[in-house]
Amino acid sequence: MKKLIILMYNIIFMTWYRLCGLKIKITSFIGFEKHLRGCRFIRIGKNTRIRRHITINCYGKYRGEKLSPQLLIGNNVYINDGFMCLVTDKVTIENNVTVGPNVSVMSHNHGLNPESQSYLDNKLEIAPVTLKDGCWIGDKSIILPGVIVGKKAVIGAGSVVTKSIDDYAMAVGNPARIIKRYNLETKKWEKVNG
Repeated sequence: MKKLIILMYNIIFMTWYRLCGLKIKITSFIGFEKHLRGCRFIRIGKNTRIRRHITINCYGKYRGEKLSPQLLIGNNVYINDGFMCLVTDKVTIENNVTVGPNVSVMSHNHGLNPESQSYLDNKLEIAPVTLKDGCWIGDKSIILPGVIVGKKAVIGAGSVVTKSIDDYAMAVGNPARIIKRYNLETKKWEKVNG
């Protein structure tokens, strides 16, 4: 009975989102209690699972400024509960990426002019974000604009990623820094000095 309810939910709601412009392969699934804004800017590949309580906002405009948001999610991606993605530029989540619970990804920040009435009045600072093949983003991490998380990289839980992380690297902290690299020859994670 539960599987039938999930199937009916998927058919009804995913049909609604498809009518709104969402491009999602039939073998992919987005769980209950989702908020999707700007569906026409979202593309999701095959065998991707996006869990519950997610928020994806693709902004086509901000305070009269025209933006070019694009969210591309590849194949075999797993995104856990509580995911939040704010898209004003291109955000790419490549194949086989694993995203832990309550992760945030943002392709913009507000400007920092304190002389404006509100920071919301500042022009947005926009930059693309890429999560490369097979990387793993730990619980409650935050990925900021302009960041590339490398292939098979690991981001430790609670990290704030302000700069790009190399392929096969492990980064933790606020701001995130690389603490280990995977050596393909020895097949081991090795500590980074300094």
